[in-house]
Amino acid sequence: MVPGIKASGLLLASNKSSSRSGRLLPQAAALRRAHSGGQQWRSGPLVPVATSRSERETAAASPGKAVVVHAGGMLTYGELDVLTDRMAAGLYATGGMMAGVNNNGNHSANAITALFAATGQDIANVAESSAALVHTELLADGSYYYSITIPALIVATYGGGTGLPTQRECLELLGCYGAGKVCKLAEIIAATILCGEISLGSAVVADEWVAAHERLGRNRP
Repeated sequence: MVPGIKASGLLLASNKSSSRSGRLLPQAAALRRAHSGGQQWRSGPLVPVATSRSERETAAASPGKAVVVHAGGMLTYGELDVLTDRMAAGLYATGGMMAGVNNNGNHSANAITALFAATGQDIANVAESSAALVHTELLADGSYYYSITIPALIVATYGGGTGLPTQRECLELLGCYGAGKVCKLAEIIAATILCGEISLGSAVVADEWVAAHERLGRNRP
């Protein structure tokens, strides 16, 4: 078992001229619009709350304007927006875990099952390995951060099914066959899961998920 494997968070979109993630995903704008209540992206974070039109316009036009003053200082519209997003994400994740779910993401089990079959892992371990915690955050500079933590990913790179001809070949192609390669394989699986989460989430918010299935024939008899 490789405890606490965390796929590196990806910066999906940025208001800056350059982005740490290089080329932006084609559907990143859809994720940003969904996160901001469907409104178009602007120079600063928006405040998608039930406020009057004038308040929303002020918040959008002046993200640096102080809106809350407290003993420790003050909060701007932009900072308040980020803070409330973090609180909402925390409540969402905590509520799910308290209710007994093992995953607050989209479909980590799909990527895990495919890679387990290809690399000779124990398919029964998908049950534990698919547990995952997704964290998303709209940063103060307008960037969108997405990460996934997998606390119980059970993988091996030597022995058992990894020695089967086809499965060993797949591990060798990944540079993961043999003792001492398990952390590399775990990172590859985690990164694959993260890509799948972003892809499905983007397709859903862009209203392309069902259309893609129809176009590729997967919904036909």
